[in-house]
Amino acid sequence: FPTCLLVSALLGAGIGLCFPTAHVAIEPAQVLAGLVEYPPDNPFGLYERRVWTLWHQLLAAPLAAGVEERTLSLVMSGAVGALGFSAIAAFAWACGAPLLLAIAAPLSLWLLAPLRWGFNYPILLLGSVHTYGMAGLAFVLLAVSVLGAGRTRSGAFLLGMAPAIHPALG
Repeated sequence: FPTCLLVSALLGAGIGLCFPTAHVAIEPAQVLAGLVEYPPDNPFGLYERRVWTLWHQLLAAPLAAGVEERTLSLVMSGAVGALGFSAIAAFAWACGAPLLLAIAAPLSLWLLAPLRWGFNYPILLLGSVHTYGMAGLAFVLLAVSVLGAGRTRSGAFLLGMAPAIHPALG
């Protein structure tokens, strides 16, 4: 199981880096880092300051240290790719797929382009600015898949972390 997660995460990170995009999670991190200010009563500013996710906290520190937004977007593209691919591979593994098929499952799904399938809440794997939608859906799938693979302690930890990744989906 760890090999499945590691290989699929590396594959997802590599593809994510090949299709980088800006990430909306960087905007609130800029506010936390003190790089962007909003008037106190601005609704968007209130949202940026008050909605807490782990993404904002993790991204604010490098921004405050001088790391460029472009660099963080590239890192996030790789990280979200790794998360999404490992979640799909874990799901395939938990459903009984052998190692190679589980590793191939996220690549196959990505090549099938589920964004074009017409769902109201799209299945976003890579290349979208919607950090929260991509990461939240993948993280919840990963948590449930880890539980399904019989790793109850790890799965319970991931479920406990889910609200920090996506407040609504978590």
